[in-house]
Amino acid sequence: MKLSKLAFFGVMAVLTGCAATPHTFTASWSEETLPQVTPMEGDNSISGSAFLRQGGGGTVTCAGNDVALKRELYFQRSPYAKEVNSLSQWVRNASAVDPRHIEFESKLAQLTASQKMRTSCDVDGKFEFSNLAPGRYKVTTKVYWVVANEGQGGLVSSTISIPEGSAGKTYNAVVSQVSRDCRYAFDGCPVPY
Repeated sequence: MKLSKLAFFGVMAVLTGCAATPHTFTASWSEETLPQVTPMEGDNSISGSAFLRQGGGGTVTCAGNDVALKRELYFQRSPYAKEVNSLSQWVRNASAVDPRHIEFESKLAQLTASQKMRTSCDVDGKFEFSNLAPGRYKVTTKVYWVVANEGQGGLVSSTISIPEGSAGKTYNAVVSQVSRDCRYAFDGCPVPY
């Protein structure tokens, strides 16, 4: 009986200690406008490969992993949006966020989802995205291996620009810049979007 009471109070102490303190906002909400986007479909292509070199000189590719393509959108965020989006998820959930901001973020998420594509790396670590309009695109994939029970590599990404007026061209992408170290990722280090 004493052990179960002790366990109960221990659990309660942990749970109450984990509660986030609500944030007091310094900026007030102001209306934002969704960025204007043109259709993502065009007649250009991005073709490339993703790899990392190991310390011993070997090469590891993204073979079999997802490759995400995201068209970058540019627009100025309000001070309120910057403040909300800088909060951790715990603090944001505990805070009184303006419902208009939540509604805008939902619309923005739908818009950005329309500016994304996925494919897979082939056995040689190569990929291709076709039917693309001009714009600036971020390509992200995973190049990962294990040495002595420790993860190496991670998410790699690169940015490729297709200039305005381009038609029927293929742009080459070499993706080998680590954007997120996955050494300690417990979630499998998934490719975003």
